[in-house]
Amino acid sequence: MNVSRESRQLKQLREEDILKYQRALQLDANNASFHALLADKYLEAGRRDEAIQEFRTAIGLSPEGPQTQQWKLKLRHAIDAPARQENFNFTVCSNCQADQPAGTKVCSRCGATMHMSFGEWLMRPENFKPVVRQTIVAGSIALLLLTIFSSLSIEWKACVACGTVIVGGFSFLRYLGQ
Repeated sequence: MNVSRESRQLKQLREEDILKYQRALQLDANNASFHALLADKYLEAGRRDEAIQEFRTAIGLSPEGPQTQQWKLKLRHAIDAPARQENFNFTVCSNCQADQPAGTKVCSRCGATMHMSFGEWLMRPENFKPVVRQTIVAGSIALLLLTIFSSLSIEWKACVACGTVIVGGFSFLRYLGQ
């Protein structure tokens, strides 16, 4: 639930950024940087066709500008994206927009940590078996403790509960003290 809320908030922030750059372009339609920044936001939002148009506008407004080569690379990347998606299993670095093989943990170009969903992480062979193994062990231990705890008298249950509160409180206070 929390992840979907954060995803909605991120989408809302992207849309606000897009509106901000669109308003800026209404004030100064010949500002190539505004067009390029809007194109970046369109790419982040998955609006590839609009991003391509904005990059082309930015390059047309400033064909010899200091950022033009970078804009051309981003434009080429946006245009070629569908072909790459059909032929390869890859992820795009959110920091530098470089293509990375799927499952890569760190971007080879900029060193940024690659993000993947929990499901993608879990389905990786090196993660799936240990997670299943640990889940089975933890579930077995919890079932055993529940069985033992349910067979105790009310006095012993109270003692175990008090002991748990004391140990938990002590651990929490040690955590706060660090």
